[in-house]
Amino acid sequence: NAVVTGTTGRSPWSLLAAMHEIEADLGRVREVRWGPRTLDLDLVQYGDPAVASDVVLDEERLTLPHPRAHERGFVLQPWSRVDPDAVLRVGDAATPVGDLLAALDTSDIEDL
Repeated sequence: NAVVTGTTGRSPWSLLAAMHEIEADLGRVREVRWGPRTLDLDLVQYGDPAVASDVVLDEERLTLPHPRAHERGFVLQPWSRVDPDAVLRVGDAATPVGDLLAALDTSDIEDL
């Protein structure tokens, strides 16, 4: 697993569409929702909740922030290494990713 952070002029929907294009270009086929896949790019968060610039959405096509990111050590661990100051919105709270990671059992995650 890997995490990429960056900035963009694209909207969240445009960014998600571009991510889906990358998956398709690399051979990803979307046959079964939540089924096995060779590649899965997720848009976890758009903007920064630490400065209230994050986008919060709950739509069929896109939910932001990712509704289970705060429970997934395989997301939080590499994210905390790429950006030690990262913050994720969980409910109404902006919580440091490192704090979320510390609260999880990560014994089953391969050390990076």
